[in-house]
Amino acid sequence: MFAAGLDNNLMVMQHLAMGINAHINFDLGIAAAQTVPGEPLGKLKNDFDLINRLLAEQVGEVQRKLSQALPLMAVVDRFAGRLDENLANFIINISRGAAWRIALGCAKHSDPKRKADYLVRLDLFNAALSHKIQYPGWWFRRGIDVVRPTEQVSSAAIIRLLAS
Repeated sequence: MFAAGLDNNLMVMQHLAMGINAHINFDLGIAAAQTVPGEPLGKLKNDFDLINRLLAEQVGEVQRKLSQALPLMAVVDRFAGRLDENLANFIINISRGAAWRIALGCAKHSDPKRKADYLVRLDLFNAALSHKIQYPGWWFRRGIDVVRPTEQVSSAAIIRLLAS
């Protein structure tokens, strides 16, 4: 997965999706379970959901910044109306919902061996998902072939832009 960061043939959105996959679909649930282990984890749920709402409020700003560097995104945003923001929020909610279930899964495994087995299965699932993002099917690949040449900035520049 980390080697994909060096692949200049990937679209910026693929890099972002792979990073989000690693963070939300793997690290976040494990970190939540380690931060508040055991039964008290349930008390974290309201804060977890609050962060979903805060992230939803940031989608427009992130999109605005990405549109500065990716002109095609600005065109898509203009024609898509609220559809793309709604889709982004839907994906955030689905991913963070999965992260919460992962946290609960981690919390229920008190036996270190069973917990390790659970984490290995989770890691394999997320590696497969990242592989699918990096190597999508033929139809999606054709779209990438059209969009990728319009991206004139590096993923590193995008990260700096988003951090500003």
